[in-house]
Amino acid sequence: MVRALCAFLVAASPTVAPAISHADEPSVRLIRTASGPRGSVQGTRYVIEEPRTSFEAGKDRQIVVLFEFEGPPGRHAGQASWKDPSGAVVLVAPFQQSAPGRKFSVYWTLALPDTPRLGLWAVEALVDGQPVGVHTFQIQAAGGGSAAAQRRPLTTPELYGNAQAATLSVDALDPQGKRLASGSGFLVEDGLVMTAFQIIEGASRVRVGFYGKPPVETDDVSAWNRHQDWAVLRAPSLGAPPLAAERGRSWKVGDRCAFLDTGADGARVMADAVIVGAQDFPKAGPRLSINAQVNQRAVGGPLLNEYGEPIAVLGGALTPGLTLTHLHSGAFVPLSLGTSTFAVPLAGMPALGGGSGAKLHELAARGLFVPPLVGPVNVLTGTIALSIEKRNGVPMPVNEKTDFSRSEREAVAFLTFDPQEKREGMASFRIYDTDNRKIMEGRPSRLVLRPRQYAVSTWQFPLEPLAPGFYRIDLVLDAHPVWRSFFRILD
Repeated sequence: MVRALCAFLVAASPTVAPAISHADEPSVRLIRTASGPRGSVQGTRYVIEEPRTSFEAGKDRQIVVLFEFEGPPGRHAGQASWKDPSGAVVLVAPFQQSAPGRKFSVYWTLALPDTPRLGLWAVEALVDGQPVGVHTFQIQAAGGGSAAAQRRPLTTPELYGNAQAATLSVDALDPQGKRLASGSGFLVEDGLVMTAFQIIEGASRVRVGFYGKPPVETDDVSAWNRHQDWAVLRAPSLGAPPLAAERGRSWKVGDRCAFLDTGADGARVMADAVIVGAQDFPKAGPRLSINAQVNQRAVGGPLLNEYGEPIAVLGGALTPGLTLTHLHSGAFVPLSLGTSTFAVPLAGMPALGGGSGAKLHELAARGLFVPPLVGPVNVLTGTIALSIEKRNGVPMPVNEKTDFSRSEREAVAFLTFDPQEKREGMASFRIYDTDNRKIMEGRPSRLVLRPRQYAVSTWQFPLEPLAPGFYRIDLVLDAHPVWRSFFRILD
């Protein structure tokens, strides 16, 4: 028989937040999960002291599972459903709490009998009536497992040391040397740097380097796949040994993994995670899902298994060009972007150092890059809607959204301008598919902008000719994109 105890922890506060309605608030989202044989309260956080996802029957007497959430302050109610390896729910542990801040956590302690069911278990969390995440762990026989399973997993300090030594910074630069994007990468062979394609998209040159060492620049790409979101750069020797990548499919859902998360200030912190899913997307290819958020500066870095070997590249964007657009301060990207929970497995990738490769400018000439937006920022707001109506004589978009059906027949791009400078030229709206092919273009018209004079520009376009999938819409002024958004046709 198994039993679970539930507890929760929130950010320290002298008062308890009152109950509030969450009808108009954003939903609760999962930040991370973790499990281990024990944990403790450290300050205002509950910390798993020995994070792992593999336990031995008869040796481990309990399993502590932690879920960390972000959501609206106030009262939350939910439950954790524990499923044994057969998929049957063997225990339901409810909880209720009041969160004074946006972040709160819940942890459960599961007492194990001497002979628990062996295999992969799952804990599924439900908060405010909505499923928010799952954590998996494995219970195996004492002393059992294959020879590979007998390898000693690295401790957290050892994993951090491996990740710190392996992860390098990757900055995409425009022709003037201005930074377009920042991410991470790692050495797979001497002179070969693996990163995410989304990091180098639109770049004229790329600067790479290890912390504390002089960076080097390159414009040479050895191998790449735009839709799978990975690229290998050729770079001068960086004076560091490459990582021994795990190219086999040795991982499985439920495995512990780790990576370096990098903040805007350059600070690197160790992030423990668990592989919680594996998918194969049309055109985009395979992806691993992990139960931790990866910020943009960590994208392109290695996802390490518990032995410190890279098994995947962090990132895995499903819509090419979306990240580049998001990084431009004047762009409006209504599709959910935020942080990533995907990684691209190294297993199945081709030989990374073979082939003649190409220069970055050659990739741009082939149409493999979404062109960066050109400033200065003049667009105040931009959206896509089903129609426009006038309210007190002012045109306003109606039914703004990003998912459309061809049965809706037409949509309209609606832009407002707050010009910071005098600008005048020929403008047109253009629609592209995910292969960067122009599908549709509006009639060019002269756009006249004057400083601090509010202006509106619209374009009504048909939905019926568009096949299901993702599309990019650009406003092009004198051959340069100045605004961009994305939308999806569902049927």
